[in-house]
Amino acid sequence: MAATREEEEDRILEEKRKKLRRLEKNTLIMDIMKEKAVKLCSEQMNDFNACCKEAGFLMAFTCRKESKELKACFNRYYYDPTFVRESEIEYLRKKNK
Repeated sequence: MAATREEEEDRILEEKRKKLRRLEKNTLIMDIMKEKAVKLCSEQMNDFNACCKEAGFLMAFTCRKESKELKACFNRYYYDPTFVRESEIEYLRKKNK
């Protein structure tokens, strides 16, 4: 049974994903992950920003709850192996174009 073109592309991307350099993993892919996480955590980001605007100079003390929620949202994605893998494959697709 012959593999479809999409399956073949996925296999090649998976092989390349395993050979990513440290620079790619720690910088370029993290940039993609951050960009995606900001969109996915927009509600928490908006809450934190609103709190900071209201609190002014006291934001470090006043907005602890919102800050924790935003960090938790980011960490939920940054440490999710599926999210990381999707970001790596997205990077490889952009790189191959």
